Amino acid sequence: MIVIEWLAQIADPATSWVLVGVFVTSAIAGSVVPVSSEVAVAGAAIAGVPITPLVLVATIGNVIGGCLNYVTGRLGAGWWRRWRAAREGAGAVTPPNGYTSALEVRAKAWIAQWGAPAMMLSWLPVVGDPLTVLAGVLGIAFAPFLFWVTIGKAVRYMVVVGATGAVTEAMRW
Repeated sequence: MIVIEWLAQIADPATSWVLVGVFVTSAIAGSVVPVSSEVAVAGAAIAGVPITPLVLVATIGNVIGGCLNYVTGRLGAGWWRRWRAAREGAGAVTPPNGYTSALEVRAKAWIAQWGAPAMMLSWLPVVGDPLTVLAGVLGIAFAPFLFWVTIGKAVRYMVVVGATGAVTEAMRW
């Protein structure tokens, strides 16, 4: 019965377009572009968009943005190492085998200590997006990356929707 109600509400053109907007905003916010998807999600919740589809759409969009960061890091890792080697005066465009910068050593140690569950923090402002790029650079396996990023981002949107509901309810006289 609940699923039928969701489908009926989602079939409403206004709700559908709001969900499309939330998806696009969340996907852009999941990348390194500084956009706040929380505002779009809170606004949609206040407008009466059903909570479960709202959280699902926002989470999927934001995870896709994080995956784009991961792929960027994965594909750009070789280029980044060559650039760092040249910048640090290694004398060659291609770094010698085993070359790593001090930053990369620290990042690898941190990821080795915490592993893929550290990706639950990918929702954090400022550090979250670079964290997903770093996961690609360091070669974290994609399946655990995807699992932990999805958990972290879904919990964040559940908190946003819950807090929005609580604030909205508190403001009613």
